[in-house]
Amino acid sequence: MSTLEHILLVFYLLALFSLFVYGINCYFLMIYYRMSLPKARLRQQHLQDKFIDTFPQTGWPRVTIQLPIYNERYVAERLVKAACQIDYPQELLEIQVLDDSTDDTVEIAGVVVQEMRKQ
Repeated sequence: MSTLEHILLVFYLLALFSLFVYGINCYFLMIYYRMSLPKARLRQQHLQDKFIDTFPQTGWPRVTIQLPIYNERYVAERLVKAACQIDYPQELLEIQVLDDSTDDTVEIAGVVVQEMRKQ
């Protein structure tokens, strides 16, 4: 083998080893994430409970969410439904769909808005 082949082999092995270390690191990060997930959920629930206890729902401000849409027929339904699932008092929440579309997104959004109003 020539010197060039030895140098290329060394670079190849270094790249291979680097990818191996990266893969092992990703595996350990995934394991660490899975182990810490229950603690994180408990901590999140504790923070939510503490927030609700600290700020009573009677003093919350009115909130308006504006959903700008333009020719997004495949996104409009999911967007409106996701906005309607926000955990906030309904009497203080207003959701506006701002749609200047030139395709059938207007009709799709209108149907979804009517469905959500019925609920």
